[in-house]
Amino acid sequence: MIVAFHKPFGVLSQFTGDGSPNRALAGFGFPKNVYAIGRLDADSEGLLLLSDEARWNERLLHPRHAHEREYWAQVERIPTREALDRLQRGVMIQERKTLPCRAWVLGPGDYLEMREESRLETTGALKHGLDMAGQTPALGRPQTETTIALRQPGGVSGWPRPAGLETGATRGSNQPLKIYPRTPPIRYRKSVPECWIGLELVEGKNRQVRRMTAAIGHPTLRLVRVRIGNFWLRDLAPGQWRILTPEETGLVGG
Repeated sequence: MIVAFHKPFGVLSQFTGDGSPNRALAGFGFPKNVYAIGRLDADSEGLLLLSDEARWNERLLHPRHAHEREYWAQVERIPTREALDRLQRGVMIQERKTLPCRAWVLGPGDYLEMREESRLETTGALKHGLDMAGQTPALGRPQTETTIALRQPGGVSGWPRPAGLETGATRGSNQPLKIYPRTPPIRYRKSVPECWIGLELVEGKNRQVRRMTAAIGHPTLRLVRVRIGNFWLRDLAPGQWRILTPEETGLVGG
């Protein structure tokens, strides 16, 4: 069994607390005997997989498999093509050079940002719009799901995506991915533009994406993992999880 979880900001990738204010996974009602495959830092968000099968840990995390994972990072200022090329060739962080990756500026059709508005948010396990007992989803705190325009500043329309990367129209859905509000929100500075970039990596060192973007002069403000293998986060909202179907499990391994 594999469980897909949209890990919110301020949540640990473990079932026990660490003495910080960050929440542990134990409070989200997961099935028994599952554990996180890999990790996301507490200040990172997005797709976290859990399983009760030990084989997935080796298959998805061992470097020899070069398993793809995709991150979207909101960074300060607009990277040039040259800066992104530096990321793709590899940059020095902690006295080691990162492996080659793919990097691009996200453009129209890739994502929709959501904003706060009065709406009852569903929480917990969702499967075909129902909870795990087959009932309608539990109601949670008010939150919004109103789409707003892309927030790419200065007319940025996105660099061409590297060959072979999917777009919002080809990732198994005709809709762009949703970027939900973060609690707390990032600090915006009117004098400093920001944009979203995509990175496809085959390694996952500690705080690697943040260190990579800092190395090219574009600090990460917010980081969301959107894909592992060929399985996408899609419209799973923060704090929600669901058990993957056999077909979806195959996408994870792909």
